[in-house]
Amino acid sequence: MKISRTQDGSIEDCNGRVLFFSIERFVRDIVFGECCFLCGTEVGTKIFNGEHVIPNWLLKRYSLHRRKIVLPNKTSIVYGKYIIQCCRECNAFLGEELEYEISKITSQGYEAVTKYVEENGPQKFFVWLSLIFIKTHLKDTELSNERDERTSDGKSIAEVAYRFEELHHIHCLARALYTKAAIEPEVFGSFVLFPAGVADNVFESFDFGDNYTSRSIFVRIADIVFMANLNDSNAAVSRINDEYLSKVTSPLSPLQIREVFAHFCYNNLVLGDRPIFSSEIREGKYTIVARRPKSLFFVDDRNVLGNLIFEYCGALIQEGEVKEQLKLNRYTFWFDRHGKFIEFKNGTRD
Repeated sequence: MKISRTQDGSIEDCNGRVLFFSIERFVRDIVFGECCFLCGTEVGTKIFNGEHVIPNWLLKRYSLHRRKIVLPNKTSIVYGKYIIQCCRECNAFLGEELEYEISKITSQGYEAVTKYVEENGPQKFFVWLSLIFIKTHLKDTELSNERDERTSDGKSIAEVAYRFEELHHIHCLARALYTKAAIEPEVFGSFVLFPAGVADNVFESFDFGDNYTSRSIFVRIADIVFMANLNDSNAAVSRINDEYLSKVTSPLSPLQIREVFAHFCYNNLVLGDRPIFSSEIREGKYTIVARRPKSLFFVDDRNVLGNLIFEYCGALIQEGEVKEQLKLNRYTFWFDRHGKFIEFKNGTRD
């Protein structure tokens, strides 16, 4: 199939289908335009039915349609109305090519997902996490930043907090199945899969969090946790594994999940020289590539880590003294005072 560059730097196939949106076109059509977030078709030229930010099969599985998700401005919206612009054709494509398989595998539990990743690699799950991430932050372009509409200046959460060019690479990853892009191995970021503790009436079966600044995301589905940095070219995972994940001896509690997520965010934020991503035409094929720096180093700031742990764990605890210790990075849910991993089994601390 013949593909070529357009005048604005986008890449299209011979039928005019957009394989790669230039940054200019991404901001104009996807971020601010009335277009399908996947194919870029304008509203009115196709039938649109919207795409749930959190997949609809997850909402059904855990009866989440009427429950609320907390937004960055501390307001909330019910999951059932948490949707973005998507044409019916692309909505069906995502369901058939991605969501059906993810739903089926995760319904079988942690061991089945682990086996799938061992046999097929984590790439499909990585693309899936990228998809949820980009949908989350595109939705923020529609939501007012000001909690009190009477004092609102009309700006959205995204307009106040984001630089839209920083979402461009994630958009490319999220569209990889649609565009049939060739993705070089160095493009994929840090990804881990680990077991979560399950206890009825003690732990929620679903949890989700992401961090725009570090391009980090985690999704917990029953006894499965997916976690990734989407733009670090696998830089942080070995450091996190050595410090934390290699010491795990049992499924993680909700607080342990969120603590290690804070470390994921932190290690991406303090990464020194960063990889550079680009989209190219190689041997007639649309290809996403990464150029890694020659050396890997981190510019540590433990105050940043303390604030992240407080942000993600503080909402789940009541004790004020513990919260203060979290901010100072002097409290951990992972290790006891002897440095031994704290095991949680069926919702009880051993």
